[in-house]
Amino acid sequence: MIAFGGSFGEFYTYGLLAWLTGLGIWWAAWAIGLMLFAAVLRVLIEVASLTASTMGHSFAMNLRRRFVTAARLLYFIGVPVWLLLRLLAS
Repeated sequence: MIAFGGSFGEFYTYGLLAWLTGLGIWWAAWAIGLMLFAAVLRVLIEVASLTASTMGHSFAMNLRRRFVTAARLLYFIGVPVWLLLRLLAS
């Protein structure tokens, strides 16, 4: 919802340019948030992999593969589910 409780309230009140600006700001904020989330996941994977490397190469590689798989599931399935739950709750 951009303004006034509806998808097109801002469009009806202020016009197309204001609506597109609001939409662009909303999507830019989401894109930045997703990039930061991916960066945090990557940092956590790298730190865990570096820590696990002291326990042996094969153990570290196996653990890294599992962490990358978990991060992909969290990013590509968890985020859309979270968004859907957030939209349905309002």
